[in-house]
Amino acid sequence: AIEEELLGKLNELGIGVMGLGEGPSVIDLHLEFAARHPASLPVGIVLSCWALRHVRAVVSCDGSVEIDTSA
Repeated sequence: AIEEELLGKLNELGIGVMGLGEGPSVIDLHLEFAARHPASLPVGIVLSCWALRHVRAVVSCDGSVEIDTSA
């Protein structure tokens, strides 16, 4: 169906988790079809999750990355 096709194409972009290029860009996709008033266009997007807000990463000028999960 169109949901699977879009999911595949979005993940082919290579954006990855949090825009870092690793893992899937999109975990799930749901399309709903319904009549609507032209003045409204509801869209729901989840940009992060609780776990990602509790990790600290430091990227140095030399390209090294230090990840601290104790936060």
